[in-house]
This record gives sequence, structure tokens and C-alpha cells, in this order.
Amino acid sequence: MAYDSKYKEDKTAKFSLEMLEKAIRHNTVVIEECEDPRTKETAIYNAMMCYIAMDRYDEAIKYAEMFPENTPFTRDRAMEMCLQGEKLIEKRKWGAYKSLFRVCISLSRIYWFAESGEPYVIAALDAEEAFLKAVFPDGNYYEFHKDLCCAYQKRAEFAIMKGDCKKAVEYLYTMMEHANKIPYGNQHITNGVLEGLTINIPNDNMLPYMTTGIDNANKSIPDQLKHRLKKLEIFSPLSEREDFKALLR
Repeated sequence: MAYDSKYKEDKTAKFSLEMLEKAIRHNTVVIEECEDPRTKETAIYNAMMCYIAMDRYDEAIKYAEMFPENTPFTRDRAMEMCLQGEKLIEKRKWGAYKSLFRVCISLSRIYWFAESGEPYVIAALDAEEAFLKAVFPDGNYYEFHKDLCCAYQKRAEFAIMKGDCKKAVEYLYTMMEHANKIPYGNQHITNGVLEGLTINIPNDNMLPYMTTGIDNANKSIPDQLKHRLKKLEIFSPLSEREDFKALLR
């Protein structure tokens, strides 16, 4: 795409726009003339991102609309048609696991980027947790404990916005409980719909949503979350509460 974020500085804004316009022209040629679907899709993405970088969202949407709406026939679907018995059941469980992962991401993108705790935002939080409770009835959410860390941080933020600091601290304690339950390495799911699967959870200390300039993946997730609570302005109304101070120790 021939673009670097440093060119966004005011002194080079003109050069930045020239590069972006040139990148769009290059990618447009690929879109119009290339017959390889994957290369063409990459060019569509590049052009779209150029327009987004220039805050020209209406033009970016035109490229977003070029992406296929439905996923083509996948290897997972083909394998399901060929496997039988226990192998087929295991494959379908993995399909459910991947779908759950995508559902949680989709719901979290409703609440994580919300600026207030409107009813539909709270409904997204509730729905994500309800899905996880149904799939993991014993309360061991494996790597999804990370998702619930983010969910309860947002619940706390929305409670603060409503002036309910006591409830906010309660949510933050639940957040830390999930942070301390995150397992790593090979984990065997022992009950529920996904019983029998073995998943590998990398010890990378990465949460679904990282806070730039505050989080540090070299530190444990509980330590990262405590650092957020100290640094993010939204939590300042809690700073003099003893229960909040105890949470940070």
C-alpha cells in the first residue's frame, strides 16, 4: 500500500494524501484486471483502508460492498460430509467452538466500543455471558475467561456512568476473579456440549481488547487489569474507596 502512519504528521500531510491516492490507483488496476480472487480481494481491502485513512468513509463503503456476503464452501464443511462416527462428532464440536468464539467477538464489539450503557449494550453483555454459561455449565470458561474480563470491565464503566460506584467495584472484583482463573496450555473440556475437546491456550497474556499505551503483554493479565484501573480516567471516581484500593493491592 506504500503508506506509513508517520506521514500523517501535518508537515507531510500533502505527501501522505498523494501516496494514498497513488495506492488507490494501483489497487484499482488490480481490482479491474486481476483474475485471481485472493489477490483481487487484497486489493479491495487495500483501497478501502486508504479511503478510511483519509476519512472518506462513503467511498470506503463502496469497496466494503465488493466483498462476498456469504462464505464459499469451506474445508470444514467438506470434512463434515466425509467423516463418520466419533470423528464427525468431534469435528462438529470444533465447529461449535469456533462459532462460539465468533459470536463472543461479535457481541463484544457491540459493548466494548459503546460510549454508554444503553439497553441494547447491556443486552449484548448479558447475551455473551448467557452463551458461555450454557456451553460451560461447570463455570470453567477456559480461554473465554478473558472475554469475561473485558465484559465486566465494561459493566463497571457503565455502572460508574450511572453513579453506582458500589456496583462498579463489585463488577471489577468479578473481573479479577475471571482474570485469575485463565488457564494455559492444553485444557480438556470435561462437560457440556464441547465435552471431550482438548484446546491449547497460549500463555501470551493477550486480552481480546488491549489498551494502547497502558497494557503490557509482558505482565500477567491480572497485573495488566490493575494497571488499567489505575491509569484509565473512567475509574477515578473509585480511587478513594477502600474496597477499590484493596482490589489494586
